[in-house]
Amino acid sequence: ATHVPYRDSKLTRLLRPPLEGNANTAIVCTVNPAEGKESISTLRFAATAQRIHRTPAASAPLTTEGTMLRNFERQMSVLKYELQRSVEDERRRADELKVVSDFNSSELAA
Repeated sequence: ATHVPYRDSKLTRLLRPPLEGNANTAIVCTVNPAEGKESISTLRFAATAQRIHRTPAASAPLTTEGTMLRNFERQMSVLKYELQRSVEDERRRADELKVVSDFNSSELAA
């Protein structure tokens, strides 16, 4: 990694998302002859920014509404199945406890 001047400047912080993102970026720098020192700084920044070469790549395709809907429907069916199993397990446990309780009650009565 090479040293990039201006990395702590406000301008660099403002430009960070487009420069780090996956896109082509154009920077337009304007200078004012009345502001000599500031214009020289702007030109130096522009020259440095011009040397930055990025190769944007295609990102993952966006999820369509239909795909999202199918994913949600799959998730819902899995959750419904898990809920149904959980309810059945709870009923089975309650029945087992009732049988044990009835057995204990009948032994105490006898």
